[in-house]
Amino acid sequence: MSNLQFQNVNYFTKQFVAKMQTTVNVRISVKKEIASVVSVGSESAIVSYDSTNGNASFYGKTLIKFLYNDGMGLVSSNYNADFTADVQNELLTTDTKLLFDVVTMDTKVDTNANTAMLTIVLEIAVFGYFPQSVNCLVGGENIYACKDNI
Repeated sequence: MSNLQFQNVNYFTKQFVAKMQTTVNVRISVKKEIASVVSVGSESAIVSYDSTNGNASFYGKTLIKFLYNDGMGLVSSNYNADFTADVQNELLTTDTKLLFDVVTMDTKVDTNANTAMLTIVLEIAVFGYFPQSVNCLVGGENIYACKDNI
């Protein structure tokens, strides 16, 4: 039983932190009048975050794809919008690494002449990677286990 030793081994566990909804309000002005809105698509992502003890604030961007009819034909355009939000959880520390899953839940469009007001509802699921430690056997030769519980 030479080289028998125990050592603390560090590992990370992925845990659910919070799920929240936030809205992004965007005002789009175009040159000609908006006769009808054909479609609105959006893709969102979290760009950066800052984690403190018990709180995480994050900054995201939304790419909006806007397709409308101006009475003469179809017009397509892309826009960017920024948003910020924060989440509280007692597990969060300054060293917590976070993962965000952002899904567009709903999009609403109100038009008035050459202006469109978009309301985009986002659902954000936040997951954290938290450090854990366990004491385990890391060395030893010719060691046999006689029982189920060691």
